Amino acid sequence: FTELAFRLSLMLGLPAALGLFWLIEPVNIALFTDANGSAALRILVLSILFGSLVMTGMFILQSLNRSWVSCMVIAVGLAVKCCLMVLLVPDFSIMGAAISTTAAFVVMNILLLMSIRRVLGKPVIRRKTVSLTFFAAGCMSIMLAAELFAFGFLGKHIESGRLMSWADVLPMVSTGAVLYIVIIIRNGLFTLEEIEMLPMGSKIKKILPNK
Repeated sequence: FTELAFRLSLMLGLPAALGLFWLIEPVNIALFTDANGSAALRILVLSILFGSLVMTGMFILQSLNRSWVSCMVIAVGLAVKCCLMVLLVPDFSIMGAAISTTAAFVVMNILLLMSIRRVLGKPVIRRKTVSLTFFAAGCMSIMLAAELFAFGFLGKHIESGRLMSWADVLPMVSTGAVLYIVIIIRNGLFTLEEIEMLPMGSKIKKILPNK
């Protein structure tokens, strides 16, 4: 169950982070009418992946009566963030703050995974999980980049605005999510028994190959 928890976190966190990385500019326009701050937000949304893994790791350590390790990791993460803020914010402003936050989550994630591996005596994320999720996320990213280019080309000939940005975002989210889910399910990221445990597992099973 520890391995399954991390597998789910990686499966959900990676496409969420990469999806927002590609879509942040039209999302920014759709929500706030302009694209100001999109570059910094692209860096910040990457912390979604590392943040989800950190939260999972802390729950696992608590269940193993290692809550004190989580507290130490949080302290280190805060120290890293504070130091980077002092160094980067004066020169890079909001971009420096985004880098500081994401870097702090990366450090915390590394420390937590090392701690859990030491307690359990084995890795908590399998190579297949990492390779398959990154492959699926890479395919999703290629599709989103192509769609972003196509919508950007159309935007030169059509008046852009919040409504047009929503028209870009919604189909990109839908197609990217479907492609990602089909790839990870059909290539065996989860066993049949694990799929049946998931919400809408009976419907997800239909994606599986006949074998």
